[in-house]
Amino acid sequence: MIGAAALTLVATYPLSAWFPEPTDARLAALLGFLFALVPAALFMAGILLAPLPPRSLGLIVVIGLALGFLAAYLEVPALAAPLKIVAAAAAGRLLGVHVPGPRWLAFMAALVLLIDAWSVFFGPTKAIVEATPSLLEYLLVVFPSVGGGVGAALGVTDFVFLAFFTVGSAITGLRHRLGFVSMAASFAASLGLATGLDRGLPALPLLGLAFLLANADLLASRRDTRRKPPTAP
Repeated sequence: MIGAAALTLVATYPLSAWFPEPTDARLAALLGFLFALVPAALFMAGILLAPLPPRSLGLIVVIGLALGFLAAYLEVPALAAPLKIVAAAAAGRLLGVHVPGPRWLAFMAALVLLIDAWSVFFGPTKAIVEATPSLLEYLLVVFPSVGGGVGAALGVTDFVFLAFFTVGSAITGLRHRLGFVSMAASFAASLGLATGLDRGLPALPLLGLAFLLANADLLASRRDTRRKPPTAP
């Protein structure tokens, strides 16, 4: 599953160039992202499902980021994307197994929602965009655009938190499968809003909201159970 999803994700970059390019570049970027979202999500799910020990996950983080940054430097987004995603998935999985309880996870969802919005509009992300935009090539996962070229992008940390909340949900008895699908779909919703508003928007606010909505009734019951780390999220 992991290999097939990774190859499919890589293939979406040249395949996107075969489709007619819309007159609106923003629409082309959104369609290209939607085209690549499914294999990207399946690839990430495969990493979360794989029976990997912590040491292997740590190596994946280091090697994935190193090679991903190299691919970004060489301007090969089709290789940079899966490398950064695998590193983000491994990092989120390492962090997620330490979640102490569902209420703590809900607090983190609300916290990252606020912090990411502040960072994009007023904080470090805004400063990077204005001062050193070239640095974004290393901090973002860039997706293909219909008609050729590159289009929409998500932060590497967006994928880290997707993995973190999925694994954290699994070990605390929350709806990790529904949560994963909802949070992945929230990326499309965020980019759709960004396209409609014609401005960059943070992805974590809708991701955090998707997690909370998928588990609202369980979180309201205030259960505080914790399971063993999952073999499958």
